[in-house]
Amino acid sequence: MESFKKFYVSKTLKPNFKYVHLVLTLFLFEEHLKGFGRYKLQEELLISSGMAKSIFNKLKENNMIKKETQRKGHTLSVKGKDILKKIKEKIVSIRKGNIILSKMAFGHSFYIAQIKDVFNKLTDGMAQRDASIKIKDLVDDLKIKIGKNECTIKVNNIGATCLIYEDKQLKLPEYKDKSNFIYDFSITEDIQDYLYKELSLQNKDTIIIGGSSIDIKENIEKNQKGIIEERIARLVAINSALSFFNMD
Repeated sequence: MESFKKFYVSKTLKPNFKYVHLVLTLFLFEEHLKGFGRYKLQEELLISSGMAKSIFNKLKENNMIKKETQRKGHTLSVKGKDILKKIKEKIVSIRKGNIILSKMAFGHSFYIAQIKDVFNKLTDGMAQRDASIKIKDLVDDLKIKIGKNECTIKVNNIGATCLIYEDKQLKLPEYKDKSNFIYDFSITEDIQDYLYKELSLQNKDTIIIGGSSIDIKENIEKNQKGIIEERIARLVAINSALSFFNMD
């Protein structure tokens, strides 16, 4: 992830995209091995066409992606694959979560990030929740295009819950100041069973559950709204994970 920091060293204008956009972009390239284009990236990241173009240009300038064909788009280069491999040594997986996770995070859609080697950095989980709020700032009142429809996002709920896996048990972090803590989550047996089934957990792994719920000002199909919520929850989970590396 250190490879991305030089993107923001500029004597003129710094990029308007965030680390979360760059990290997710590499994960998306891995999902689209035959080629990936910036218009699809725009939809997946919930960003403007200009920002998507800027991300592609930066990745090309730094030899992280390569052109396949006009029709197929770009793929990861050897250098890009190597950078993603290093990222996945820390953020080992990002996956869609089941609605059962509404017992652990606010929202209608959820994503899970599994992180290694940050056990000693986790305090009360509030830094990760703060990182999730930064995603709200990015997408609230954002006008986007999904399919043929243009719509405006209005965030209702957004947030991230941290869990740790220690001594073969899932645990919530210890909260320093419970007087200001409005969350009242508990790790139920069905939550444990679900996460054990979904994740290959090792001792001292950290899990982040990112959630979101939104309203759309315009009329769109319910499944399209669900897609947007999932994409926001994914950004939440990744940005919260990046907070451990001071990259949120």
